Amino acid sequence: MLSPQELGHLTDDIEKIWQELEDELLADIAQRIVKNDYTFPATAAWNKYKLEEIGVQHDYIVRQLSQTLRLSEKQVKRIIGESVQAAVDTDNLVFNAAAEAGLLESVTDTSELISKFIADGVKATNGELRNFARTYAAEANRAYEHAIDQAYLQVTNGFYTAQQASQTAIEQLARQGITSAITPSGRREHADVIVRRAVRTGTNQAALKAQEANFFAMEAQLVEVTAHYGARPSHAEWQGKVYEWTKPGQQKQTSYPDFVSATGYGTGAGLGGWNCRHSFYPFLRDCLNGRMSR
Repeated sequence: MLSPQELGHLTDDIEKIWQELEDELLADIAQRIVKNDYTFPATAAWNKYKLEEIGVQHDYIVRQLSQTLRLSEKQVKRIIGESVQAAVDTDNLVFNAAAEAGLLESVTDTSELISKFIADGVKATNGELRNFARTYAAEANRAYEHAIDQAYLQVTNGFYTAQQASQTAIEQLARQGITSAITPSGRREHADVIVRRAVRTGTNQAALKAQEANFFAMEAQLVEVTAHYGARPSHAEWQGKVYEWTKPGQQKQTSYPDFVSATGYGTGAGLGGWNCRHSFYPFLRDCLNGRMSR
């Protein structure tokens, strides 16, 4: 398994990469705002000038994003590879102890299967980051366009000098940053937050799928769910408990609640879903006093 603490900090390095990208783009936009000419007498002339400036800025954003994505993809490969293997290895401590105690006939080698889950997780998560990068490029362009339009209007209407308008635009941009809408309601967040959620969710889901395959290969029956402080109310109801996990079509054999139906495992709102930090590990009542400590 992966502990809530491990899931909480595994994205620290990749978050810094995206925070540095936003800082770099904001600094570049600020320099361009100051250098722009806001004295065009006609709107058509301003629009022509603005489009040329936005085109140059877009090329710069794409170059910076490409570099950030290359760094991110390496981090995603490392994070998911190490995390999935660690989750399975931790579960196997219990299975090995169970085999030594005679509770399992043998421990199955699932390494080939685990490699597939790692590759699938890396591919899916990097794909999500590339999709987000396209949205982020558009948002950065939009932020720049809005800033210089506001400055142009303030200068042409006689409210501010070009210097004053530039300073106002930069201050507003610094307060707002570059954000993207992430929900149908329009809630907006910064890139590092969106990337954290994507990588954490992708890593945990890859680890849980690998653990699931490993669990059934060992012909295990019970799982215990991790618990952490501050869990969302719907997750707090089922965290820290033991469940029976049966394959579809199999009959329950214990009085423990059903794992999938109780935790919502496999759904976005359930265990292993959106930004979830819960995991599970095998529970053997006669092995290691019934639970494994972390």
